Amino acid sequence: MARKGLTMKREVLMLAVAMLAGLVGGAVSHQLFQEKVLRAERFELVSQDGKTRAVLGERTVDDPPPKGRQPFPGLFWVDEDGKTRAVFGVEADRPSLALYGSKGGISVLSMEDDGPYFDLSGSTGEGGALLRVRGNVPDFTLSAPTGESVLSVGYIGPFLGLESKEGGGGSSLSVGPSGPYFSLYGLKGKGGESVVSVGDDGPRLSLADKDSKTRAILRSTRLKDPRTGSVAPRPPSSLVLFGEQGDVLWQAP
Repeated sequence: MARKGLTMKREVLMLAVAMLAGLVGGAVSHQLFQEKVLRAERFELVSQDGKTRAVLGERTVDDPPPKGRQPFPGLFWVDEDGKTRAVFGVEADRPSLALYGSKGGISVLSMEDDGPYFDLSGSTGEGGALLRVRGNVPDFTLSAPTGESVLSVGYIGPFLGLESKEGGGGSSLSVGPSGPYFSLYGLKGKGGESVVSVGDDGPRLSLADKDSKTRAILRSTRLKDPRTGSVAPRPPSSLVLFGEQGDVLWQAP
């Protein structure tokens, strides 16, 4: 009888422990399933050999960040060599998607304060193409490796520029608010500039020296009379030659 009572007590104790465990487990499970927010500072996706291949968190394109660069939130995709190849993030309150080539070159789709833009740059980071919308005006620009615009359409009107490899000497053709404009210019500091333009008063040809000082004007212009200080227009068929100080050397008629 004593053994039977001991067995019953043991069964009751086991039943009580099981019920307590069930209550505790149910409470914990309920708490886990009720939690809808998973918070962490950084998530990393690693390959089978332990290399980081993707990062969700705050960092820069180069990790660790270079001096002066602040980490920003984003999704960073990394290749086998540890180089960042794609970033979808928000830097300085500007959302952007950037793709990086293995041997250089960047393409960026971003939203700036004045509108969206799409930028393509070469392997050296210089020269490329830019398409953007500033306000309500679209703008497309092609740039040479020297950084000069060779073709631009939209924001300031159509523009076509041709320049030498050394970064000086070339030609440009544009259409602005005052009319069409064509320019030929030499190497910086070594050549002058000739400009043909058509404005409200008709066509005009001007020649400038290497210091960008106007030395000759064919067509209508305005000259200041040194004696009276008054400014008078010249006739449409006039030709005026100027000295280095801007003084009139010769004019006709």
